Formats: sequence, structure tokens, C-alpha cells
Amino acid sequence: MVDYFHEKHIKRAHHQQNLCGLCHVCTQTVRRSAEDAHLELHAFEMTQQNYEWLAWAFQRFALNVTLVHAAVSNASGVASAPAAVRTGEEALTVSLTPRRGYKPVRAVAIDDYILTESLERVDLVSIDTEGFDALVLEGMRGALTSRVVKVFEFEYHSASYWAASHPESRSLKATLGWLTELGYDCFWTGADGCLSPASGACWRDAFEFRFWSNLVCAHGWHLAQLEAEASRCQA
Repeated sequence: MVDYFHEKHIKRAHHQQNLCGLCHVCTQTVRRSAEDAHLELHAFEMTQQNYEWLAWAFQRFALNVTLVHAAVSNASGVASAPAAVRTGEEALTVSLTPRRGYKPVRAVAIDDYILTESLERVDLVSIDTEGFDALVLEGMRGALTSRVVKVFEFEYHSASYWAASHPESRSLKATLGWLTELGYDCFWTGADGCLSPASGACWRDAFEFRFWSNLVCAHGWHLAQLEAEASRCQA
């Protein structure tokens, strides 16, 4: 899982003297000077090759990122990551058990990481774990329950734990169900930049199509902004 802002977006926000987000959605009550903002970034990479490249890139472009060599799952411990990987290759998945062609790697649950790092607020979590997304969400259930995480996004498709044939398959309906119980609403994110409601009263069983797609979820003020954007899309 990697979440970071592109350098040009940081520069753009700096130039405009406010943090309105990439879509420039602001209200008078939340505008802040860019000089007063502190951005703390944390990134996770399971393969040794990509970890080394990211470490070089973050240093080369002077990005202040805490980079962790680990896989992210629903529990902390040890997992297995592919051993033979081309630098930059991302269509890879971790294994929770020993596997030929894989080597041991640290596994981290977000709840444990947040506790260890004493993080009191997490504005954005971006999850792209090739079918482990539901497990990553389960591994930060504590942070979601306490509303430490404001916004998160994840992938949904037919790979790994999203697959109906997987012995421990996770369904989107069940995942969105417990997220709704915790107060988060989720939206489909379209390729055109539009949002469409996916959870709660808007859920339809036809949504369980297991095809590549992305969702974003939030609560509180951030949810209100997503709802406003979805309304504009519908209009």
C-alpha cells in the first residue's frame, strides 16, 4: 500500500496559499495556509526490489516519507512475498503461508502501525493490494471505529480474496456493510472523475460484479464533500 501526493500538487497548493484538495473544493471554515500545514506520509512495499527503488526515489526527490518494507494485511506477523520481481512490477500479491518462489516478509496491520507510530489522525489511506484490500480494511477496523481515519480508497475486482472461488472469499456487500455500521459511506469512483453512491440504502446486489473498479469512503465533513460531488455528477 502506498499513499502519497505528487510533488507538483504540493507545489500547486503552496502557490495558491490554501489547501483545497486537487479539485479545489473549499469552504471558508476549512481554508488553511499551506505554510501552516504539516504533511506526514507513510508508504508500504512488500518486495525488496520495489522497496529499494522507492527508497532511492523518495531520497532523490527529497520527499519526506516513512517507507516500510512490509506487506499490509488483517494481522501483523510474517507473510511471504514474491522473490523474483522486476523493479516497478506491481501486479503481485502476498501469500499468508509459505510458498515456492516466495520469501518471508513482515506483515503489518494498520491498527498496529497506527498504535506504534502514535498517529492521532490519518487523513487518507490509499489501498492497492491486488485482492487483499478487504483484509487491509479489516486490519484497521480499530482506527475506523475510533474515526482516526478520515478518508480511504480501495480496489474491488475478482483477484485473490475478492474471488468468489477463494476459500476465504470476501464479498463487497459484507465489507461495505460493516463499514456502514461504523459510520462510513462509500462511493464508486468513475474514470471520468465522478462519484456514485455504493453503500447503505444505495447498495444493489448487482454491485457484486467482481470487475476492476475503485471505491472511496469517508465520514463526517469529508463525507459531506463526497456527497456534494456525487450530487453534482448526478446533475
